[in-house]
Amino acid sequence: AELAEANAATKTLFYPFGGPDFLTAFLLFPDADAYVLLGLEFVGKLPDFAQATPQHIGTYTANLLAALSDFFNKSYFITKNMNATLTDNKVDGVLPVICFFLEKTGHKIVGIKRSELLETGELLEADLAVPKKRLRRPYGVRIDVVQNGSDRVRTVHYFSCDLVDDVFRKDSPLYFYLDNLPFETTFVKSASYLMHYREFANIRNMV
Repeated sequence: AELAEANAATKTLFYPFGGPDFLTAFLLFPDADAYVLLGLEFVGKLPDFAQATPQHIGTYTANLLAALSDFFNKSYFITKNMNATLTDNKVDGVLPVICFFLEKTGHKIVGIKRSELLETGELLEADLAVPKKRLRRPYGVRIDVVQNGSDRVRTVHYFSCDLVDDVFRKDSPLYFYLDNLPFETTFVKSASYLMHYREFANIRNMV
């Protein structure tokens, strides 16, 4: 009831400092056309269960549960714990976590693209091939989804980035991109205190 007016007005939901928390964004703003999540964590890749042994799948599932445990217990992720669990030898990045939330909220993934930014802030999208080495931030992923029983395509964007002023400068590609992105609503949750800090003035002023 409290969010009804905001929901009606929101086509794009902007969620800085949200990391892979698509779940909360979707449950509070279920009618948005696009969700834009920002976090420090790398995108990573999805597991290839077709080539995996049952033992490997069991280990991976246990690692995924460990990566989600803070969220299930506290309703937010803790960066230092994600750094320990979202590694290439456990759960590789946030992409598996976001896809887990998409599956559990009744969405079917119809496309995934890697997103990179040109110096001008223009978005460059390509097939999600596994890079030979980790890409330099900022970069991200775009996931196109349809909810069960619907043919409406919606998008979830995640950008791996640092929003501190020294990095998120007014002449940086991510700043240019977001400054031209029409988002009606900004949502912040557990990391809302960050924009009270002096070194996060640029993202605060943009919002």
